[in-house]
Amino acid sequence: MTSKLSSFKLFGNKNTAVSSNGTQPDGEVATTIIDICTNPASAEVDWTAVFTTVELIKGYYETPTPLEGCTQAVKAIRYRLSSMDPDACVSEEPVPHELQGENRGQALEVFADWASKDTRPPEIWKFFETLVKSGFRFSPTALSKFNPANIERMKGMAPGGRVQVVPSVVQPLLSVQPLRLEIDQVSFEERQKWVQFDCDVAGNCIQVLLETLNFADQSQDLSRNEIGNECFSKCCEVLRRIATTLPKVAEPALIAKLITATADVTAALQQYNNIRLAQEQGFVLPNLIEVPEFVPYSIGSDTAFKVTENEKEKGSTGKGKGKLVQFEASEDENAAGPSLHQFEE
Repeated sequence: MTSKLSSFKLFGNKNTAVSSNGTQPDGEVATTIIDICTNPASAEVDWTAVFTTVELIKGYYETPTPLEGCTQAVKAIRYRLSSMDPDACVSEEPVPHELQGENRGQALEVFADWASKDTRPPEIWKFFETLVKSGFRFSPTALSKFNPANIERMKGMAPGGRVQVVPSVVQPLLSVQPLRLEIDQVSFEERQKWVQFDCDVAGNCIQVLLETLNFADQSQDLSRNEIGNECFSKCCEVLRRIATTLPKVAEPALIAKLITATADVTAALQQYNNIRLAQEQGFVLPNLIEVPEFVPYSIGSDTAFKVTENEKEKGSTGKGKGKLVQFEASEDENAAGPSLHQFEE
C-alpha cells in the first residue's frame, strides 16, 4: 500500500501556501519540476527526471546567482501545491481512483490487526468498533482474530440491526476523528524512534540553513532571501516539536538527545541572526559560516555533528573555509560609527 500511495501526485490542495504572485514560474528548473508533477501518463516517479533536475539546481552553485536553482524549485513546488482547481488531482491522476478500493481494504486490515493486539490502547478498540458499527466491510481473515460473539454484538448495534452495505461515496470514514497517540503512550522502542526522527529532522534543517547562509550574497538583505526565510521557519518549527515532546519523555538518554538537538538548532538560528544584526549595523560580512558534517543522531551519542582532530587543532568547527566567527556590534562614543568586535569559538 505504501508504494502505491507514494505514487499519488496530490497537487490539488488549494489550502496550501501559494506562490508570491500566483502565476506559473519560469526557468529551466521550474519548468522541469512542473512537468514531472503534472505528467498524467506516469503513475510512478520519474527518477531520471528527478536526478536531472537536481543536477540543474546544483549547476547554479558555481554561478553569480547560486540560489537561483533552489528558488525556482521552491516556487514551482508551491505553484503546484497552490492549484486553485479543486479537480486537478482527478483530471491529472486517475490512479488514486483505480486503487481506492484496494487501499481502503488494506487500511481496514491494518486497523483490525491493531485492534486484535492485547497491548492495544483503548482508543484503538473504540475506533475499530466504530468502523464495524458503521458498516465497513472487514475481510473474514481480519475478523477471525476476534471473538465472533463480540463481532456479532457490534454488528447488531449498527443502524437497522445489521451491517448494511454503505456506498463508498457516503462512507463516514472522514467523519471519524483520527486518533493520535502521545509519545508517553507508546512503548520505549517506539519513543526511541520518535525521538530519533525529530533529532534527524533537526539535523537536516540545521544543515540546510547553514548551507543557505554560506551561499547567500551577504551584500544583500538576508531578510529578503526566500530560501533563508524558509529554512529559518523550518528550524523554528522543529524547536516547537521538540519543546512539545520534551516534557513527555522520562528516559535520560532520550532527554539528552532532545536537549542536544535543541542546542544545535538554536546555535544555527543564532548564526542566522548574527548576520542580520551585522547587516542592520551596515557591515558586509564575508561567507565565514562553516557547515559541520552532519551524521544521523543516535541514542547515547553526544552530538550529531562530526569534528575531526585536525579541525580541532585548527580551531575549526567544520570543513569550510576558516574559523567560525560571530560578530557583535556596539556603539563607540568617540567613533563616527559602530565598531565591530570579533571573537572566535
